[in-house]
Amino acid sequence: MEKILVWMIHCSLAVSGIIGQTDMNDDVFTFNKISDDSYVRLIPSQNGPFHELSLCLRFKAILKKRLIVFSLATEDVPNSFRIMLFPQSHEQVTLTMSKILPIRLHRANFNEWTGMCVGWSSYTGDVALWVNQDFYQSKNFNKLPVTGVPYIIIGQEQDLYGGGFNELQCFQGDIADINMWNKSLSNEEMIDFINYDNITGNVITWRALKFNARGSVTINTAPCLPID
Repeated sequence: MEKILVWMIHCSLAVSGIIGQTDMNDDVFTFNKISDDSYVRLIPSQNGPFHELSLCLRFKAILKKRLIVFSLATEDVPNSFRIMLFPQSHEQVTLTMSKILPIRLHRANFNEWTGMCVGWSSYTGDVALWVNQDFYQSKNFNKLPVTGVPYIIIGQEQDLYGGGFNELQCFQGDIADINMWNKSLSNEEMIDFINYDNITGNVITWRALKFNARGSVTINTAPCLPID
């Protein structure tokens, strides 16, 4: 029987600075207000070049505006791997990897918990995207590898390497279960994450996360409960 994920936030912990390697299995990052100084830097376990990348996460947004969920910058390319949401445009996801790929969703509500996985390969240029149970793809999007040392931010967009934040581009809400791989996940692996949360990344691992939180960010405990 398929597992349904239900999040129940019930306690908070303010965080600031390097926390070390932390098991975030039952936790979420909560971005409490609109600002240009609240974000979480994720420390990857390896640097580029990345010829393939996959990212899976869950989020719940508060405001219906343009939202930055994930921002990976390198010194040469600020938008090396970026995911932006456009709730006002009928729930659109935009992936940026030097080039911009807008994807209009069939159905979604970013104000509710949303599971998302995206996979990309420079060998084909293809992108695969799962949003909850819906699948989208784009052929021959980008064949340039992501090179250099990645600087990874959630909650803000990097217009500069590690900076250039703007409150109009911030995220407000909750983000959890972030995992990233240096390979393109199969559809079966992405669905396993969406339904069961039973795969972990080798570049970013939610259950052994290294991060640096700044500004008005809290960690909330959010147990995941199966429902028949």
